[in-house]
Amino acid sequence: MKKILFITPIFGRTGSEMILWYLLNHLDPKEYRIYLFSEQMGELLNKLPPHVKTAVSYRNSKVWYLKLFRGILKMFGIHPVGYQLSRLQKKFKADLWYVNTITVPGSYGAAKKSNVKIVTHFHELLQAYNLIRYNNLKDVISISDVCIGCSEEVCDRVLDLGHRDVRLQYSFIDAAGIKPDLNRVGELRRDLGINPGDFVWIISGTISYMKGLDQIIPVLEHFKGQSVKIIWIGGKLDTGLQYYAEQIVAEKYKNQLFFPGGQSADYYNYMELADGMLILSREESFSLVAVEAVYLGKPVVGFNTGILGQIINEENGALSNTMDINAVISGMHIFHERPVIDLEKSRQNVLKYTSEFQLPHFERLLNELLM
Repeated sequence: MKKILFITPIFGRTGSEMILWYLLNHLDPKEYRIYLFSEQMGELLNKLPPHVKTAVSYRNSKVWYLKLFRGILKMFGIHPVGYQLSRLQKKFKADLWYVNTITVPGSYGAAKKSNVKIVTHFHELLQAYNLIRYNNLKDVISISDVCIGCSEEVCDRVLDLGHRDVRLQYSFIDAAGIKPDLNRVGELRRDLGINPGDFVWIISGTISYMKGLDQIIPVLEHFKGQSVKIIWIGGKLDTGLQYYAEQIVAEKYKNQLFFPGGQSADYYNYMELADGMLILSREESFSLVAVEAVYLGKPVVGFNTGILGQIINEENGALSNTMDINAVISGMHIFHERPVIDLEKSRQNVLKYTSEFQLPHFERLLNELLM
């Protein structure tokens, strides 16, 4: 039986970790033995099927003496995550280590010492490279036997780094799980004070500069006093920029921009509530939220990042090839005038990026890596 140790940073509802969650639920326990190591105690850990064994880093363990042991390891200059992974390998004897994202640096030295095949699934572009240390990214490239990219652009950047075995595995959505509750959608509209004639745009993602928080102000100024509203669903980083934006909104654009925070149960209800999606990100490695929006029949307007150019055309959206917010505003106007798009035709553009199509490909890729 094939044995795989999956390694991930949080195992929460981030795009990359939802992909991993879909995969772990898909793999047949009669063919694979699976162990998942997560640095943090993410909410998806408790939603895994019982055959998937799990471990959490000493740092985030609920067992006090493991936290104490971590401190002792650090005193002796031993990387706690690397040590823990090495111990897991001795017990589990995995055929393959699969590292989900480039943000678990302790994996690589341990894999090299354990003489086990290791692959890294890149879900990041250059902005994320800026958030990890020089030598950590160097280890990812020099020690990984295979690198996987979630889009063509991600693969190209890994090839730029000099890795010779780069595979493509698109990110994807679980279309079967997109089931908005129309009664709940109506409740949310009433709670937010959205009127029948309002055009509602939605933004999904962490509220941050990289996701375009600064770009929202000129959009609001252009549509000030008009029946245009924007909902931004996503986690808050509690930055000074967020404080700035919230103060400006409270003073000048009250009841036009809403920050309901990160969503789980109501995520697709908010998506269904909207008439269109805005993508103001400076960089996207893929853009699962755009795929979800297209699947729901929502026009997508924004900057041409990630795979947007492959799924958006003049019938279901408008993209700017430059970071010109005025071009985005012009695109918004197009769909204010013709808000209805052909749902089935729109869905055809993104069927390729659904679990039904991608999970079999993902499993074939895993089997190739296990050979």
